[in-house]
Amino acid sequence: MACRTGTVTCGERRSPRARRAGEYARLQPAEAGFQKGVGGDVREVLEAALARHSTLSEGDWLDAQHGGRAYALRVQKLRPAAAVSVIGAPSTGRLYRSCRRSSHRS
Repeated sequence: MACRTGTVTCGERRSPRARRAGEYARLQPAEAGFQKGVGGDVREVLEAALARHSTLSEGDWLDAQHGGRAYALRVQKLRPAAAVSVIGAPSTGRLYRSCRRSSHRS
């Protein structure tokens, strides 16, 4: 059995598309029940999901965790650009209806 060793080179590469700080994000849950599932903790849940990212692009999916459950959220619209930096960016947002409606009626 042969064993090879080598050198790994790491570097930083910046995306030219995400230079601007995000100011606004419109998100859409993949499933009905996101807002009901997280209750009054919507802002905290979304902030925690965003904290795991340094940049966002329109069309990206975020994974929001709450109460042992994962919720997928699609990034529909960003301002001021279609790709933004979210590091230290004070932003506002809007949460839209889910992509799929719940299979049960209340």
